[in-house]
Amino acid sequence: MTPSPLDLAREKARALRESGVQIVRLDPIEKARTNPQSKALAIRAKCWECVGAGHDANPRQEIRDCSVTHCPLHPVRPWQSKPEDDEADA
Repeated sequence: MTPSPLDLAREKARALRESGVQIVRLDPIEKARTNPQSKALAIRAKCWECVGAGHDANPRQEIRDCSVTHCPLHPVRPWQSKPEDDEADA
């Protein structure tokens, strides 16, 4: 059985920690500041800030379930459920 990409990434992170490398995780706002030209990072950062900037235990779910439909970023917010195929409904 071949390991999944996630398993490989976890193994690599474990090896880095064991070798003394400190892994730094950036929140979406800090990550957007590292690449100010990225629209996707800017949208993710704004949505993350809007739902409380990490004070919630599950911000991805809060962004996915966002009910602020008048927000201009609502149609392009990250972590949305993929729409069902129109053909399946017909």
